[in-house]
Amino acid sequence: MGWARVQVTLPPDGEGTGCPPPRPVVSRGQNRSLAPVSTARMPRENMVPVRPRKSPKRRPRRDHRAVRRAQNTASAILAVSGVTLVTIGTIAWATPRQSPELLQRAVTHSLQATPWFDPGATIFTTPLPDGSIPAPERLDCVVRNGGRDKQLRQPADADQLGSRVQAGSSLVPVVVVGASGPGAEVTCSGAYLANREVWLLPTLPSISAVPLSVVIGGVGCLGIGLLINPRARGSRG
Repeated sequence: MGWARVQVTLPPDGEGTGCPPPRPVVSRGQNRSLAPVSTARMPRENMVPVRPRKSPKRRPRRDHRAVRRAQNTASAILAVSGVTLVTIGTIAWATPRQSPELLQRAVTHSLQATPWFDPGATIFTTPLPDGSIPAPERLDCVVRNGGRDKQLRQPADADQLGSRVQAGSSLVPVVVVGASGPGAEVTCSGAYLANREVWLLPTLPSISAVPLSVVIGGVGCLGIGLLINPRARGSRG
């Protein structure tokens, strides 16, 4: 098809009759001056095939409510874990350890309850004249806890614990007492106590660093829980 020429004829406007002017009449005729365009004349190499448009793939919509719910759950778990760790670490740090006590032969001595994460107590004594450490059997120590008696026969590691100085005397570790509960008692009946100093001392010279690490871990859990909480970031939900 070619271009069309439009001719508009306007009839009289009908003044004096009281009627509205008539609509313009449009007549269309073919414009013969323009030759029709035929695709048959176009070379095939210039013709570009038109491919149908592919509709864009829809991305799956994320369920923001489920994400917020998961964040709230994880934040609550971390908050509870953080408070628990801080409480445990504080209690372990504040619980008193075994105080130094000079043991007497055939005399029962009370043991303090061992704090959490603490290895307990160890019995130290003065070394033999040749500098050697006496065997645990020479002290003949027994721990009584809850109606049960336990013979102390485990030698202490002198290389790991080293020597201590107590009341002006150099002491070496002899036997491990370990952790004890409330109401525990220790009695040493060996003849070695007749002329030697025997001390009950905490195994570690200072407080263990584990309670402090537990407290720091609890504070870290609280911080992470606060960061992933949507309400803490100002997000509603």
